[in-house]
Formats: sequence, structure tokens, C-alpha cells
Amino acid sequence: MSHLRLIATCIGALLVAERAGSAAGGFVFVRNAKNDTAQIGKEELKDCYTGKKKSWKNGTPVEIALNAGGSAELKWVASELIGASDDILLAKIKQEVFKGEMKKPTAVASSQDCLAEVKKAAGAVCAVDADTAKSLPDGVAILDVK
Repeated sequence: MSHLRLIATCIGALLVAERAGSAAGGFVFVRNAKNDTAQIGKEELKDCYTGKKKSWKNGTPVEIALNAGGSAELKWVASELIGASDDILLAKIKQEVFKGEMKKPTAVASSQDCLAEVKKAAGAVCAVDADTAKSLPDGVAILDVK
């Protein structure tokens, strides 16, 4: 009987991990549920965070909610998308905003702030820890990155 319980526990853990999307590094990207882009390529998401991609496939403008410099979330985003430090990503974003190529990201201080911002802005995307992603509020969904 204990083997069955162990198997059930493992299956449950796998289902939770699957629900949290591709949570490499313990973080995931979330989007506004009105955004019908449920899955995105890594390069395309990089383009969102660096100002090259300005709107989603439904025409809604991309809006980045950005965790503070030095935060675990921002370090993960920088590593995942550009393979560099968060300082380099922030410098790139600042440059693109200055040139007028990118809307200034909305600063968020926590995963809860991130979820609130994503919920209110149809084109918003943000990174949250995988634990937060286990119980998303209505209006927020995982953005699956391939």
C-alpha cells in the first residue's frame, strides 16, 4: 500500500509541475488570460522583453511588468532569455525605452504585484515563482515557453 501512496504522490507532483508550465529555475511567465497567446517561443519572448516585439498576435500591445533589479525573478528572466545578467537586460530595456522602441516596463515589487499588474493589463507579461503560479487568480494564466 505504501508503494501506491508513493506513486500517487509522484503523479501529483508531476501534475503540479505541469500546471506551473516550464518552471525551469523555479519561475514561470504569466500573462493576462485575455491574451490568446498561450504558448510562445523563447526567441519571441526575448523580443518582447527587448522591444523588438511590440504586440501580441491579437494586436494587443506587449506590456512588460518587471521585477526589481537584483531580484531572483529578474535574474532568472535575464538568464533564460538573453543568457546574461539582469544588469545587462535592464541596460538593454533602458536603451530601447530611450530610443522610443519600447514602452517603459511597469515596476513590480513582488509576485503578488506582478499578478495584479498582469490581471489589469490585457497585454501584460511577468515572471513569478513556481509556487505562486500554482494558484493563479482569475484573469491570469501561464505563458508556456517553448
